[in-house]
Amino acid sequence: MIQSRLSRHAAHRLAHVRLGSRAADSIRGGASDSGVGPLIFIECALAPGILGYVRPLLDPQSAVEDPASARCAIFYSITNCQVGLRGVSFGNFLIKQVVEDLSGEFDKLRKFATLSPIPGFRSWLMSHREMMSEALASLALDSPASLAVIPDDLRDEIMRLCAYYLLRAKRGRAPADLVARFHLANGARLARLNWGGDASSHGIASSVGITANYVYRMADVEQNHEAFAKNYKVVSSFTLARLAREVKTPA
Repeated sequence: MIQSRLSRHAAHRLAHVRLGSRAADSIRGGASDSGVGPLIFIECALAPGILGYVRPLLDPQSAVEDPASARCAIFYSITNCQVGLRGVSFGNFLIKQVVEDLSGEFDKLRKFATLSPIPGFRSWLMSHREMMSEALASLALDSPASLAVIPDDLRDEIMRLCAYYLLRAKRGRAPADLVARFHLANGARLARLNWGGDASSHGIASSVGITANYVYRMADVEQNHEAFAKNYKVVSSFTLARLAREVKTPA
């Protein structure tokens, strides 16, 4: 039997846990002697709207909003806890369950979205310098200092290339980005990119500090999932589709 449980970290942050049988007590004090322990954690924040930046979510000194007034739930971490189940996707089933549970407890919630990394972007970008302008290709893009002095036109170019990467770069027929594949396969829509969303050293090394928001609209999840499963269609916002089209590929 699988059970669900919501656990409050703070007034605006929640952990949703799917537990194995006889493991309901594991969330309180570690793995249970009699059960298998938590199978998967999904952590979310309750906010007035879609968030684009990681730091306020993880900073314990951040201002705490009243969760009862939140309009948006932001999923920012999904962790498979059992080694033997690594690579097994619980995402679609779990996210639907989280939406139902949160909607039942917080009746003002209207949007459900992620704050996601783009782990393959910088590596892809550095291996496709022929798609960059000469000015951009000359930059290292490897530190907060290097990103802080980028002029607006080059920042816009990076954002266009990031949209292109998520919508058009492929591994086989599927999107090249691992996180994109997960959320798109589960019926989400790629909605927004955020410059400087993760300014940590890891965020810069993996995604030039950019984060992505995927939106789960329950009325569209099944249709989006089917479109991806059959044709690997990337459902995205008009803005990101336009940015991807603006990238000029080498002849």
